[in-house]
Amino acid sequence: MIAKFFEMLNRNGLIVRLFCYIFAAVVLLYTLFFVHNTHPHTWLEANIPAFWTIFTLIACVVLAGIARIYGAAGIKRKEDYYDI
Repeated sequence: MIAKFFEMLNRNGLIVRLFCYIFAAVVLLYTLFFVHNTHPHTWLEANIPAFWTIFTLIACVVLAGIARIYGAAGIKRKEDYYDI
């Protein structure tokens, strides 16, 4: 069942990517207009609207990129790696 789900996501990559972009934009817009930052703790929070949302999105992209590079460096194995 979970394999079919991932196959479906893989077949519809453009739709999934589009949904992710739309979701990120909705979260960003929500934080810009509905989250009040009346007591900022840092200069960045005070001067950059939705700083923590932007920071989180960038951190996720960076972590995904590092994971992809790490996987390509040899951590990924073929499916039949353990078969004799």
